Amino acid sequence: MTNDTLDLETLERHTPGPWRAVPHEQGSYWDVMVGASCIAEVYNHPPGARHNAALIAAAPALLAEVRRLREYSAGVNVDLQMMVNDRRNEREATAIQQRLLEQELVGLRADVLRLRRLLEATRPPPLPGGTPRGGQALGT
Repeated sequence: MTNDTLDLETLERHTPGPWRAVPHEQGSYWDVMVGASCIAEVYNHPPGARHNAALIAAAPALLAEVRRLREYSAGVNVDLQMMVNDRRNEREATAIQQRLLEQELVGLRADVLRLRRLLEATRPPPLPGGTPRGGQALGT
């Protein structure tokens, strides 16, 4: 067990609860009890033995809460990673779509230029006097 992380596997071997803190009949210390068995004695030096005994007695419940919070945290971490991946995938998909649109635009521009050249190459020259072929004179 380090200062940062509880080794839950090691702690799982504790005496099953519930634990309770009760004043010893002599009154000079507190007992932490499981059923009729005393599993710890907490003396009144320093003052606050009652609170220390209550904290020790809460150990099984605190351990269960740490386990629950770690499981919850692991689920949240998975959800967050999925959200990050989704966002990354969304950005990648957007970039791919943008590249495809740019390629399509380049292709369309090339098609427009080819069509202009084709039209210019197939357009008959104007008739003398400004009358287009097959049409009437301008202004008549």
